[in-house]
Order: sequence, then structure tokens, then C-alpha cells
Amino acid sequence: MTATRLPAGAPPLPHRRWRARLAPLATLETLTIALGAWFVIAYLVAALLRLRYPFEIEWMEGAIVDHVRRVMAGQKLYVQPSLRFVPFIYPPLYFYLGALVSAPFGPGIFPLRLLSIAASLGCFALIFAFVRRESGHSRSAFLAVAFFAACYPLSGGWYDLARVDAVLLCLLLGAGYLLRFHGTLTGSLTAALLLVLAFFTKQSAIVVAIPLLGYAVVMAPRRWLFVSAGCLLTAAAGIWLLNRAHDGWYWYYVVVLPARIQQTRAVAAPFWLHDLLPSVSIACALGLSALLPQRDEQRGRALFYILMGGGLVTSAWLSRLHAGAHENVLIPAHAAIAMLFGLYLARSSGVASGASAGTSAVLPANVCVIVIVQLGMLIADPRIEVPTARDVDMGRQLVARIASAPGEVWLPQHGYLASLAGKQTYAHSMAVYDIIRAGDVQDREQLVAEARAMLAQQRFDLVIVDRLGWLREDLTRAYEPVGPVFTSPTGFWTRTGMRVRPQMVYKPRRGPNAEMGR
Repeated sequence: MTATRLPAGAPPLPHRRWRARLAPLATLETLTIALGAWFVIAYLVAALLRLRYPFEIEWMEGAIVDHVRRVMAGQKLYVQPSLRFVPFIYPPLYFYLGALVSAPFGPGIFPLRLLSIAASLGCFALIFAFVRRESGHSRSAFLAVAFFAACYPLSGGWYDLARVDAVLLCLLLGAGYLLRFHGTLTGSLTAALLLVLAFFTKQSAIVVAIPLLGYAVVMAPRRWLFVSAGCLLTAAAGIWLLNRAHDGWYWYYVVVLPARIQQTRAVAAPFWLHDLLPSVSIACALGLSALLPQRDEQRGRALFYILMGGGLVTSAWLSRLHAGAHENVLIPAHAAIAMLFGLYLARSSGVASGASAGTSAVLPANVCVIVIVQLGMLIADPRIEVPTARDVDMGRQLVARIASAPGEVWLPQHGYLASLAGKQTYAHSMAVYDIIRAGDVQDREQLVAEARAMLAQQRFDLVIVDRLGWLREDLTRAYEPVGPVFTSPTGFWTRTGMRVRPQMVYKPRRGPNAEMGR
């Protein structure tokens, strides 16, 4: 066939007129999709580069490895606090999963980051599936994922860390997806199981689970009244069994201590005006508009997203009130906003709820501009999240120094470094601090007395600290500083959470004024 040639001065054919009108729009949409792809690729590259880093990117990662190591060794997690080990105030599922993933590799940070990366990719897939299944618009679903990827630096870069956050969110999103789109008995039971598993991953899951169960009961009362009761009974049985297996310490660490630490003054948390509005205000506002009623809307759609989105945002807000909470607690809120933002984009493209025919609908120009502006507000240099070769060299030199000490070395904030050097690990200072600020009086006094006795007896050849805190008086009485760990003020700092690194080296004092007991 040959192209149709028009006489000079003749108007273009109708299909050519529409093609000419859509060309600039398609170009703008392509730019929008490309910007979204940049955020997804930037996250994947950063996560893969950080996966190989053998030291802590966040200061509690190494202690998470210590928990996994205990599980792999068949030891109990929740025990009486001592300087040897104090568990974190989390339920145990992540540690059990970490032990399963670590079996081929041995205990370490690498397999736990691998677990978190897999969970974060699961979150990406579920956010895409929510929007795609609800609207039939793949481009809006992809941009929802891109927005969530763009929030990676905003939430502290925790998607791929050896921490519980990505696994928790993946379980919650998976349960929500099954409740929304798979109402069969098998889907319902699987969703209920995921909610129970999420609860045993982190306590804040209950803030999302309750609204989701409420939605399920409204949609299918007869079935979900029994399934919800089964969830509660299963969770209660799990708590009872874990508490019994750990001689009552499970309840103490997972329920009592978090309740005592939790802050109740919402005004003290910079959540609404600092964490959300300055950076994701556009997506928040437009995502809320996606909850407005729509013609021919599927039954329960608005109710589901109100309850699930509200639960995710509320869990982030309540976690932000926790003393010492960092930006990682914002991850559930960012996921909720991403889903609602994607639904708004699909609606703006003229796609009806659940309309598969809208897959190829073009994003309007004004919507593309909005997306570009919102994503532009989240642009950050991904290299900031990735440790350098210099960080690796400094870490290896420190591990070599620890290994050269003839006796034990105590690193209250970084016991994982001692384990890399073949030394004994001790309780992480954050877990110790939880006991000191919120534990029972006898536990607090016993733990402090144990630390004081070990220092007074000069049980360690080296003590390497970030900061002294409550140890200052006892440490300086029996030990003396011999110089900084590193001569350079830069390098080997953690990249998120508490920004710390080993700072000062102490050795036992010698002479008549030293308290000798070795």
C-alpha cells in the first residue's frame, strides 16, 4: 500500500488530525512515565549496591542478626535481661523468617537484606495490582509504584534494610488484596493467616488488621464473623504459646515494655505538618479525592480504601509517637497514599472502576504535570543512601583491630562488629536502654549492676563506644581513653536512623587508682 497523498491546501484526514493532537500529549505522558521509571530503577540500584555492604547501614541491623543467630542456634529469644543479651521489643516472626533465609548463607546482614528487598518488591507488585485491578489502567498503576519508590529516601531508606518494615507491609498489603479481590473461602482464610502473621511481625499491624476485618465483616458477615473470631483465637493462642515457651518474658518484652515506652501526646509528633504535608501534599489531596463516590462503582470500594488507607496512615502516626521512632514508620502511610494516588490518576484518565478497557487510556496533560511536580518534590541523590568503598575499608580496619585484641571487646552500640572479629557479642545499647527507661525496677537495677561489675573487674581488653551515656562514670573509673577509633571525621557513619559510628577506644587503667579485679 502507498500512503494517501492530499492535494495542496486540502485539510488533513480526521485520523491524522487526532494523531497530531495526541502527539504532544503522548510526549508529555512518556516523560512522566520515564520520570517514574527513574525512581524505580534508582531504588533497585541502591538496594543492590547496599546489599553487598557488610556492615550496618542502620545501627540496629547487626543486633537483628544476633537475634537470628540465636534462633538458628535453638536458643530462646525472650529471656531475662542481661549484658549478654536483651531482645528488642518486637514479635518473633521476622527473626524466624530471617533464620530460614539465612540457612544457606549463615547468619549475617546479607540474607536479611535480601529478605527485605524481596518483600519490598512484593509491596511494589501489590500496589500495582491494587490500582490495575481496581481501574484496569496500567500506567496509573505503574505511577503509583513510582511514587512509592520515590518515597524511599523520604522514609529513611528502610525498604531494603535488615529490619521488619518491608515484610510487615507486604503481609498487610497481601491480606488487603485478598480481602478486596478474592472473596472465596480459600482467599478469606489466607488473608486471615497473613493478618495473624503480620501481628507476629510487629505490634502496629493490629491497627491495620482491625479495620480490614471490619470491612470483611460488612461485606460477608456470616463468613467473616467466624473468620475474625478465628484470627483472634489464633493470635491469642500464639501469644500464650510464645509466652509459655519463654517463661513469661514474651509478654514482658512485646506488650509491657512497648506500652510503657509509647508516648501519648500526639502534638509532640511532627507527623502531619512535617512528615506528610511538605513532601507528599499533592498526592495526599488527590488521593483523598479518589475516595469520592463514582458512578457504577463496585460495591464496598470506597469503604475498603477508607478503612485500609486509614489503618495504614493511623499505624504510621501512632508509631511516630513512639519515643525514638524514625522515618521508617512512615512507610505504611506512603503505601496508602501511593494506592489512592494511583486510583486518582486512573479516574482522571476517564477510566471507570474496574474497566479493563481503560488499559490504554492516555493520561491528560494536566495530570501529567501534576505527577511530574509531585515526583519532582521527591527527587534526591540516590548515592547518598549507598556506602562507599572507603566505608568498607574503614570497617575492615576496625574489625581487624578488634580481632587483634587478646581478650574480649565490648561495643555497646555495635556488637555485630565484634562477631565479625570472632568475639563475643553483647546486648545492644538500644535494648538495654528500653529496660533502663521502662523495665521493672529489679530488672533495671540488675542489668546496671552487671555492667558496673564487669567494668570494675576490667573484663574487657577494649571498650569501643559511640557515646558514654549512663556508662560514663563507671567506664572512666576503670578505663581510660586511648584515642579515637578513626582519625577522619568522615566515613563509616550509618546512613539512616540514628547516625552513629564507633568513636572512642578505652583500655583498662593501670596503677593504684584503677579498680583491678582481673
